[in-house]
Amino acid sequence: MDGDVRYDAILISVGGNDVLRRTRFHLLPPQVDRLIGEARARSECVICTTTPNVGLAPAFFPPLSWWLTRRSRRVRDLFAAAAKKHGAHYVNFFHPRSSDPFSREWQRYFAADRLHPSAECYRYVYRTFRETTPLVAAITRA
Repeated sequence: MDGDVRYDAILISVGGNDVLRRTRFHLLPPQVDRLIGEARARSECVICTTTPNVGLAPAFFPPLSWWLTRRSRRVRDLFAAAAKKHGAHYVNFFHPRSSDPFSREWQRYFAADRLHPSAECYRYVYRTFRETTPLVAAITRA
């Protein structure tokens, strides 16, 4: 990839497969650091997010759901720290059960498979990006 290419904004939304497919956690920190560092070298506006609390998806039950919550939290913490280190924006969609909007209204925010996001969930995420990050300013031309 050409090192001189610049972008108005870069959105990094990852982590779900790392949580579900048991990516070895010790492999992630250098990869995440390199990813966000490279993104920041190419854009002033880098926005990172990871999955919500996967353990709260209606497709899973204890004890698997507890393990998925733990992994989701670890991936979230890793990306949040790397975003802060590199000056990227981090948007947190991970919540404990007591305040998780997705599991409270799971029929609204999950697709029929009870794992993937619904169209309404994507609307929620987009509204959150618009309200809490410089995304709109970065992609709107004067």
